[in-house]
Amino acid sequence: MACRIAPKTLASIYAEHAWGLNICNENNVINGLNHRSFEPYTQGTPVFHDDMADLSRCFEPEREILIYRNVEQLIELSRRAKHSPSWLAQIGMQGQRRVLAEHTYLHRAQTILNDLFSN
Repeated sequence: MACRIAPKTLASIYAEHAWGLNICNENNVINGLNHRSFEPYTQGTPVFHDDMADLSRCFEPEREILIYRNVEQLIELSRRAKHSPSWLAQIGMQGQRRVLAEHTYLHRAQTILNDLFSN
């Protein structure tokens, strides 16, 4: 059943999990990312993300975000995460730094305003 989750509740959900999985809906996204690419990092939760063309514009793959191209790679990432929690925590920490430094709503608003008013 689809329902809305309050932001505070969503943050708690992300904080309770070892990692988040993002599978972009190809009907909604061509090359870009969605909010689920960024939100788990507010809690330091790393993201396993399907390979998207614009991903490397926002994150450094394998350092700040984990990318998979097929089910086998996703399974391998999951196994590595299970056996190396410190590695996974490091990915979460690096991704969190990047999101807070460059990808908040304030950053988006500033970019839009700069684009609108700089000539």
